[in-house]
Amino acid sequence: MGNSPKVLAVLVLLTTVPVRAQIVVGKTLAEPPFYKTSFDCTKAKMFSVDEAICKDEQLSQLDVQAAEAYHKRMAATASAKRDELIASQKRWLTIRNSYSVRGTSDDREDLNNLYRARIAVLKSSTPGSLEAPLPEAYNWLRDTAPEGFSKDNYSILRAHASCANPCQIKPALYRWIAIGGRGIGEEPGDIDTPYAQLVKRLTAEGWTKCRSAADDSGKLQVDHFNKGDEMVSVSRSYSMGAGNGIGFSIAISGPLPQAAAKPVPNPSITITDDWDAYSDQDVGLTVRFPPDWSGRNSTAANGGREYKYLIFAHDDFQPGDFRINIEPRREVDPNYKLDDDGPVCSPSRYRISGFPATECLAVYEEVANGTCTRYLQSIRIQTDAYVLTFEPSGEGSFPDQSGHYKLTDLYEKIMSTIEIGERKGSNQPN
Repeated sequence: MGNSPKVLAVLVLLTTVPVRAQIVVGKTLAEPPFYKTSFDCTKAKMFSVDEAICKDEQLSQLDVQAAEAYHKRMAATASAKRDELIASQKRWLTIRNSYSVRGTSDDREDLNNLYRARIAVLKSSTPGSLEAPLPEAYNWLRDTAPEGFSKDNYSILRAHASCANPCQIKPALYRWIAIGGRGIGEEPGDIDTPYAQLVKRLTAEGWTKCRSAADDSGKLQVDHFNKGDEMVSVSRSYSMGAGNGIGFSIAISGPLPQAAAKPVPNPSITITDDWDAYSDQDVGLTVRFPPDWSGRNSTAANGGREYKYLIFAHDDFQPGDFRINIEPRREVDPNYKLDDDGPVCSPSRYRISGFPATECLAVYEEVANGTCTRYLQSIRIQTDAYVLTFEPSGEGSFPDQSGHYKLTDLYEKIMSTIEIGERKGSNQPN
């Protein structure tokens, strides 16, 4: 790789195709508000860099300043040199459009820095300063990748990465450059052949596979390779809604500063008279929930009247939901054990309808971005007749100062309204 940058981690690709390929073709920003920019925001494609600029006050200001600096430089440039300036600006815009636009503050800061550097270049009189070079690692990616990759397209993005399991060791944040492709032949595309060829080339160059990861479906698979302190990532996705895809990436920075995690919103909730109530006489269940939520009984038709699977969610597809599952206690296998990679369960400080509870914490790797997700997955009680499981939204819990996960006040209040018509030692429910 010659002088390619030294890196300390690997990337689990967020996508197997270039960022520009993700722009929603034909869909533009039809509705304001937009900030003032150097271009028409109503023509900006959804999920594009242009959209990110139109909706960010600081980026939009930098875009206007860059345009002004460019026009001033053009006016001061001799006619014979203007074609060179135009070509330079086009190259810079191509690089700008390759940046990730996932909407995080880190992504915006990268674009901010890119704009500031370009403004300084346009205002400079130093010969040759107009050149807009790509990271040297891009040439290595192009030279190393076999047929099946779109080598003229690339993405520059930030992502967490580690050769270790991110649920055991917190991954660092790096900046990456990546290329992707659809494989060989007609859709959905043969990605196994270029994958095997690429792995063979990496192995011949002294790269060693340090870790592999796959999502639960097996449709997304990622392999990480290292050589000394250099590392790369190769990903494959199989028919994930848009045909097969393959990705190849390398980090182009050392570990980057990471912003502190934002606290989970946890406003205090009051149960008011307008909260709705759901009741089920089969098992003697009652539960209350906010008035702008609705519930439905999704119990399977052949499940029997004692089985209940109830789903409650915020109306109009807004965030917020929970589930209640009830099954006869006699049907629950007392010897059942969770898989080693399943949720971690322990006695809970919570109680439901007066019964002591067990809570399960979901802990799993987000293969698509190389991070670990944790949340309070369920809280379960056993009555004489039933096992009741309360499942809050994945956004409905957070770690407290001791690292213990607890429900937000909303879900604590909802769970406090659950009553099941039986107490320990009683007969069948009402």
